[in-house]
Amino acid sequence: MTLDLATLLWTLTVVSSVLAVAVLVVAWRDRAHAGLGIWGVGLVVNALSYPMFALRAVGWPHVSILIVNVLTALTIALHLRATIAYQGRRAWNIPPWVEWAAVAAMALIATVFLHHDQWRNVLGSVCLAGLSFLFLLHAWLPGLRRKRLTGRLVLTAGTLLLAMMFTLRGLFMVLQADWQSNYRVPDQVQAWTYMVAMAVILLNTMGFVLMQMEQAVARQHDLATHDGLTGVYNRLELNDALERYGARSARDNTPLALLMIDIDHFKTVNDRYGHLAGDHVLREVAQRVAKRLRRADMLARFGGEEFLALLPGTNVQGAMVVAEGVRCAIAEHPVAVLGHDIPVTVSVGVHVGIPGQAPYTTEAMIAASDRALYEAKAQGRNRVIAQ
Repeated sequence: MTLDLATLLWTLTVVSSVLAVAVLVVAWRDRAHAGLGIWGVGLVVNALSYPMFALRAVGWPHVSILIVNVLTALTIALHLRATIAYQGRRAWNIPPWVEWAAVAAMALIATVFLHHDQWRNVLGSVCLAGLSFLFLLHAWLPGLRRKRLTGRLVLTAGTLLLAMMFTLRGLFMVLQADWQSNYRVPDQVQAWTYMVAMAVILLNTMGFVLMQMEQAVARQHDLATHDGLTGVYNRLELNDALERYGARSARDNTPLALLMIDIDHFKTVNDRYGHLAGDHVLREVAQRVAKRLRRADMLARFGGEEFLALLPGTNVQGAMVVAEGVRCAIAEHPVAVLGHDIPVTVSVGVHVGIPGQAPYTTEAMIAASDRALYEAKAQGRNRVIAQ
């Protein structure tokens, strides 16, 4: 089967242009998608590279070679930068000049070896393969939640295919080129190269857009289940968790510990330092408490300045140790806010039981931990009481 290179190029131009328009419209309408606009610009650059290849048919081969090589490198560089923007803090801190240096190197190779196809193709393939492998490393960065792995897998597969294509193209030129004479890359090789490149563009765009969608879904889930100020779970998610933890505790006949934690004299903090300082204190307390808990435990904002921690499989002695650790972690170091060191303490009410075994319903257990908290307040605050 033969491939009509001209028809293929115009088909790829149309497909890439449609992708570019769709992505740019979405990026323009919703600025929350990190890196999507940069990705769309990369698609525009990619779409321009195909008609530039056609300049060879109208007597401008050297202009075509230079422009196509630069645009190809620029497409990969832009998509790499878009991926870095999406990954955020997970991405390695690679300055933008690294990608632009690769684009400049590609331009230099195309210019210096304009009349030496062998060297230009081999060195150009090495440069593009290196840029593609850097892209691959950023596509497969750790730290994404399991539910957001699908898009990353698709993007990684496409990027790996891209790196392999340039590597194999370079090897082909090394093995097939006659280094003593000018060598023209066969149209069939060019055509298959562009077909694989288009498959990569489709795969990578699909993967990147899917990653954006998965991130949006995860963000909506976080908003629905987490407290917007402190970042811990909210009351709605706490109610669902109480059912799950309670059912597991009853099924396994293991105790469930509840720690009701309240910030002492929190109104005074707001009155003296302002509500912004109070918000900072709430966040800091939540972080310090969370650091003292296990991965299996759960911390939620119960309301106002109160937090409730669920500790599955924890008896009274263990719960008291954790509660005392929480109290000390907060009391030992003041909270620095707006140039002030604000002393903060908490009172903790502890209750342990097995839900389902009378009188231990989860509601009764919450009420018992609340009574223990008020007893701690009545005894002078900054203490742990179990009931």
